[in-house]
Amino acid sequence: MTLPLARLVMALATRCLGRERGAWARAMRGEFEAAVDDRRPLAFALGCLAAAWRAMPGHDEGRFVLARYLLALGLIVPLAAFHLGCAGSGLRFLLAGPDSYYTLLAQGGGAAQQLAGAYRSAVPAMTALLLALGIGHLLIAWTLLDCQWRRVAALWALTAAAAATLVATIAALAPSAAGIAVQVAGLAIELAAVPALAAWHRRRAFRDHCLENAP
Repeated sequence: MTLPLARLVMALATRCLGRERGAWARAMRGEFEAAVDDRRPLAFALGCLAAAWRAMPGHDEGRFVLARYLLALGLIVPLAAFHLGCAGSGLRFLLAGPDSYYTLLAQGGGAAQQLAGAYRSAVPAMTALLLALGIGHLLIAWTLLDCQWRRVAALWALTAAAAATLVATIAALAPSAAGIAVQVAGLAIELAAVPALAAWHRRRAFRDHCLENAP
């Protein structure tokens, strides 16, 4: 059991080194076989993985991988969870009756009551948009990590349109809604970072092509 796990860890370590450090990866694999003979493969493999992780910020491929995972797991997936949670709140409002914001508006004057009616009418559409945003963000994170850039671009465009519609609706109906500023900031970072990562990927692909075809 220990040896297969050690080989899996070694495979992950060499993958983290990337093509730019292929010589180091080959040397690691050679030393790993010696570690197997010494009956310490897992400890050696874990040491290699730690060294590979420490080296990732020092080379372009490693920085690209770290940036993708940081964006996907640090921002996009939490945004997906936030939107899906808000969609759940909308569904509860539709099924169980008014929420505190609706009650506050309904107990106000004529203008507030009109806004309450508009708010209630908009909840199904907002809930659908929130569900679409949550699912869209999960798909963006998946395709981003898999470097499926055409699908990322299509999902990015659809998500941007849904987000703009949702933010405009919330700003009109519930301008004091908690978290709207944080949501707008997160969406803005995401919508700027995804094209930047795609451009970075194109530059890397072009550079690798030139190196492979150099005389």
